[in-house]
Amino acid sequence: MSAMPVLLAWDIVHSIWDCDAFELSFPIVDGLAETLTAASELLCTHEGETVFRGVVDEYELSADASGATARLSGRGRAAYLLDNEAESAEYWDPGIDLILERHVYPWRISEVSYSAMSCRGRFPISSGSSQWKVLRDFCFFGGGVEPRFDRRGRLILTGERGGEIDLGSAAVVRQREIRRRSGVFSHVLVKNNPAGISTVVENPEAIELGCLCRRVVNVPRYTLYDSMRYTGEYQIAQSEREMDVTELTLPLMFPAFAGDIVLLPSTPLGGGGRYLVAESRCTADAESGETVLRLIKEE
Repeated sequence: MSAMPVLLAWDIVHSIWDCDAFELSFPIVDGLAETLTAASELLCTHEGETVFRGVVDEYELSADASGATARLSGRGRAAYLLDNEAESAEYWDPGIDLILERHVYPWRISEVSYSAMSCRGRFPISSGSSQWKVLRDFCFFGGGVEPRFDRRGRLILTGERGGEIDLGSAAVVRQREIRRRSGVFSHVLVKNNPAGISTVVENPEAIELGCLCRRVVNVPRYTLYDSMRYTGEYQIAQSEREMDVTELTLPLMFPAFAGDIVLLPSTPLGGGGRYLVAESRCTADAESGETVLRLIKEE
């Protein structure tokens, strides 16, 4: 994509759970409409460092008394896997190389950091599943990791963290401590109706906190018992992703990214320690800018 005009504002989000996203606005200059029409990907840099690589979804041109502006929005490179549907299939003892060859590489994803992993037994792919769901399910069952893209657009399948940043001397505009209990599963009942078997997976931490929220999941006939347990554990893990979150607002541009580890000092709202950046959202306009970090305490 060609170079863009000076930005009027930006909103860039990186997440370890959801698809990254961006929205940029800038003044309209000669030839801009043609450039935007041809654009399919976006690469953003800040102070010489890549801070975002993603897919262009939409652009909008508008004009009023204050001038003519353009707005460009899109998502991270996970969009390629989210937007493409996988064919129904059934694999036995698949390895990571097979999953990459059939469900990742064909969709413009070539930069991948991964280690050996495999799923034991049957690994089904249901009709209507996205390529991202296939990859996410495989990584969870085969290696216990969550796939994510880093800020440079590289797919990370190793569970590796990003950089380590000490925020001890950083100014904090606001801190919030969020403790969510609604929607956190206390039990998941996994049923294999054709085989006439079932199992209940419990979430001891949620039960101890008084949560009572059960889900029922039906699985295909040939799902092994271990896979049934993994299915329940996966549902619980997804439900408690944002169970306990620390949110920091910093008057800085891109101080940390999703996947990084930040070190926090003690604060009036709680003790410090090591935190995983689950989401970073950097916004700026002509007057000011800030980054909001959503943090999960490392055990």
